[in-house]
Amino acid sequence: MKLLKIIALFILIFICSKSYGQTNTFPVTGNVGIGIASPLYKLDVSGSFRFGGTGAYSSMIMNTEDTSLVGYHQSSYITPSTIPGSGTAKSMFRFKNNIGAIGKTLIDVVIDGNLGIGTTTPNVPLYIQNASTNYTTSITLKNTANHVAARPGFTLENDLGKQTYLYKQASGNTDANDLILYSVEGNTRIYTGGIERLAIENSGNIGIGIRNAAEKLAVNGKIRAKEIKVETANWPDYVFAKNYGLASLKETEQHIKEKGHLPGIPSAEEVKANGIDLGEMNAKLLQKIEELTLHLIEQNKKINDLQSEIKRINSKL
Repeated sequence: MKLLKIIALFILIFICSKSYGQTNTFPVTGNVGIGIASPLYKLDVSGSFRFGGTGAYSSMIMNTEDTSLVGYHQSSYITPSTIPGSGTAKSMFRFKNNIGAIGKTLIDVVIDGNLGIGTTTPNVPLYIQNASTNYTTSITLKNTANHVAARPGFTLENDLGKQTYLYKQASGNTDANDLILYSVEGNTRIYTGGIERLAIENSGNIGIGIRNAAEKLAVNGKIRAKEIKVETANWPDYVFAKNYGLASLKETEQHIKEKGHLPGIPSAEEVKANGIDLGEMNAKLLQKIEELTLHLIEQNKKINDLQSEIKRINSKL
């Protein structure tokens, strides 16, 4: 308020000295209008204005008498044409706290084709530098609404207008507080060390160390786990059904001679070319164990019969 009164007084003196009063208004409301007949604010300017000076920069001092605003009681807003000490002409805004003998620069904004906050040498369109050692982030985006569509986040868009979103869900949503990476088209790829490590295909398949995964999860490398649970159907308890066509041992022997592997089990060449399905292979192996168990039971019966026959013959002798 005090600042505006000073500015208004300065403008009034300047205008009166130059005889430009016809384009400016000073209504009884206390507002000051420059180039506008009905000013709505303490200072209402229709057009451009400039703070100029003969030095390296122009400044505007903003004061407040509210001492509760600790650290912001007095601050400067300066726009140098040359950054002090750099010798390079750039546009710059500096918000500075002047309390105390030294004062403190709160934020530097440099505009030189690129925009820099906290740095005087931005090398990308937006460069934000943070020197904090308190686990603070450089940018915080927040949406205070608790609504299904309240999602603070970023939108990434390429030259064709294709967009990908990264946002945080509101607490009232069904997937409350989740971090969502949302893309309508294209794949999501993650690189480390300059090498692609993980790819989430647009189809929903995930590849680790492999592109264009044909399965829900494809891994080019080793997997280590404490436990793996595989769900499978058609578990081979049907082997114990009365109508199951159990191949004889002679038939199995003949198949092995001709094919070089057990019936119903893929060959080494097939496994090398196509791999194996853990659930399916476990079922096939169990099928062979159950078939072998039936053969053992049958052989055991024959052995028992032979032993009985031997005892009968011995008793006669």
